[in-house]
Amino acid sequence: MDIFSGINEAQVYGSGQYIQPGLHGLSVKSVGIIDSQRHPGRKFFCVEFQVVESDTHPVGSTVTWLVDMEKPSRETAFSNIKEFASALLEVTPSEVTEEVMKAMIGAAQPSASMEVKAEAWHKPTTSGGVFTRIKWYAPQAVANN
Repeated sequence: MDIFSGINEAQVYGSGQYIQPGLHGLSVKSVGIIDSQRHPGRKFFCVEFQVVESDTHPVGSTVTWLVDMEKPSRETAFSNIKEFASALLEVTPSEVTEEVMKAMIGAAQPSASMEVKAEAWHKPTTSGGVFTRIKWYAPQAVANN
């Protein structure tokens, strides 16, 4: 048996380094829908970025943004994804359609190398935890919230 026997069936996982609080300039590496590793059947919208500038991440590192696509968080997910796509594509939110999003996650990866700005912060949850909220801006915008 060869040492790499079975490698063609191995899964490749995302970076796992999530966007931390701070201001960031990010370049899209890939956009897609992935299956949860912990919860079979659960889907996530996933964007991997290369860090162009940041006050918390090393320039050149890879960070990931995941959005849970399952109910009851689906309405919030769509809102967050629409805000991201609108900033990235520099279009109005009403121009972010199902067709636009299907193209964005498609094999051609039309968003690859596009840049976007992100302002991230921790927000408390009602259950006592925290999650990272991200405000997206067009690449030339300056985050000032």
